[in-house]
Amino acid sequence: AYTVVIALRLVAPTVTFAISPATIFVGGNAIGTVTIFNTNTTPLTANAFTFPYTTGLVNAAVPNASSTCAGANTTAVPGAGSLSQTTSFTIPASGSCSFTSTITSSTAGTYAGAIPAGLIVTSAGSSAVSNSVTLTVTVAPVPGVTLTPSSINFGSRTINTTSPATLATLTNSGNGSLLITGITSSGNFGFTSTCVSTTPIAAAGSCPINVTFTPLTVAPITGSITITSNAPGSPHTITLSGTGTAAPVPGVDIVPATLTFAARTINTTSPAQTFSIFNTGFANLLLTSINVGSPFSRVPLDAAASPPDCGSSVAPGSGCQVAVVFTPLGTGAVTSQVLIVDNAAGSPHSVTLTGTGTPVPVAVIATSANVAFGDQILNSASASRSVTISNTGTATLTTSAITLSGANAANFSLTGQGGCASIPAGGNCTLSLTFTPSATGARTAQVNITSNAQNAATVNTVTLTGNGILAPRSIISFTATTIGFGDVIFGGATPNQVVTITNTGGQALLFPSIAVVGDFVQTNNCGASLAPQAVCTINILFTPLGQGPRFGELVLTTNAPTSPDKIQLSGTGCRWFSQAQSRFFLTSCGD
Repeated sequence: AYTVVIALRLVAPTVTFAISPATIFVGGNAIGTVTIFNTNTTPLTANAFTFPYTTGLVNAAVPNASSTCAGANTTAVPGAGSLSQTTSFTIPASGSCSFTSTITSSTAGTYAGAIPAGLIVTSAGSSAVSNSVTLTVTVAPVPGVTLTPSSINFGSRTINTTSPATLATLTNSGNGSLLITGITSSGNFGFTSTCVSTTPIAAAGSCPINVTFTPLTVAPITGSITITSNAPGSPHTITLSGTGTAAPVPGVDIVPATLTFAARTINTTSPAQTFSIFNTGFANLLLTSINVGSPFSRVPLDAAASPPDCGSSVAPGSGCQVAVVFTPLGTGAVTSQVLIVDNAAGSPHSVTLTGTGTPVPVAVIATSANVAFGDQILNSASASRSVTISNTGTATLTTSAITLSGANAANFSLTGQGGCASIPAGGNCTLSLTFTPSATGARTAQVNITSNAQNAATVNTVTLTGNGILAPRSIISFTATTIGFGDVIFGGATPNQVVTITNTGGQALLFPSIAVVGDFVQTNNCGASLAPQAVCTINILFTPLGQGPRFGELVLTTNAPTSPDKIQLSGTGCRWFSQAQSRFFLTSCGD
């Protein structure tokens, strides 16, 4: 007998190698991909492997190793020249999987490489040599900057004038695109250029820079044109120089350009203020006219003034002064100007004048509020109260008379008039008042003030009021004067009967004694005294000690004029009784 085993014949895997892109710059990156193909209908298990790159290619310094193969554990050490798979892995049936890594080179050249024979070892055999691939590494193009000329001397130039433009050419002397990111100038030099708007500039391309010189001072002047770009050595500069020379023309500088006058009473003239005119040029400054606008006017300066009063001309480097006064004709802010007509550029020149007219000073009276003294005991003087007189105007306030008048003027007294005879602007004084009523009831009067105030006709009185009352005393008030408790079994007690006590007087109500007489008991919360208008309560119980009518009273001894005050109390004492053999109890309240 024989046993025949028929097994499927397995085919070794095939491997390919690809690099993308095929061309990179030195230091650039490309992706290398190793792909393994399994044509068998069953998966293949492959052993660990190491794939060495062609000499000159290494792993880039980025996360660069990955795989789609099951069980793969791929590593690619940056700077090393190989891709490693450290464990066995599975190639799917009738399919493929791959290993990728990022590779680079620091040296230009062409590098060819292929998968060596036997790289992938499986139970079906080892892989054969694969296709050959090529990676080209080139040097990246670099732009360059050449400036022609690299320096410009404009020679002498009159200040405040602009020279003709001098051309400088910027050339891209490299082999890469030149990107101009900015062009700036320094010193008294300017430029126009299309270099920024035409970037990038191709290799061997160029653009113009037109440079001008406008000196602002009489002196040698240096500066530069600075070009920033992506070229090595940026920024690049063009050195500039020139000399500013004086022009035989006058110049004008006016100091200060504004005169501000303090507030001034109308129709009065302020002290003089001055401004100076300086000739900053190199020729005589001719002053054709100096016109001052109303309500300002020019006044002459003393002959010894320095600089002197302005005449018809000012020499180069010299100056003169103009004096101006302010005479307001009305109230409020006013603005005017001085117009100076001369032979300098920008004529006419001006100086701004401002001021404020204020009214003629006047006194304005104001008083504090009317005074209410309230209740005051008959024929006794109140506490002192005050009235304030204020001057809210701009001139001194004088009072010619401060008096009392009115129906009850005699019940009020006034002092302090002497201190209010003269009150400066913004000041005040105080009058002192007291109230002594001669009768009960409302009492009125007024303080009359006669003064030079502008508003004296409307603000000249202060009303005084008060109320005369009798001397205070305590007054007691009851809510009941008689209380009956009805029938009560003796030995027991009724519910409380409550009496409310009120002090309706103006003095504390004193309680030396609160007592009850008879078969009654009291409790209270009145204490030793009761304040004016305050209330307290007395609770009364009836506890009969015998049968029949019972009588008593609540006696309140106080400091009230009616003391002692009494509240009459009454009730009937009752008892229970029962006849022999009776199941009922009867009540007896009589004898």
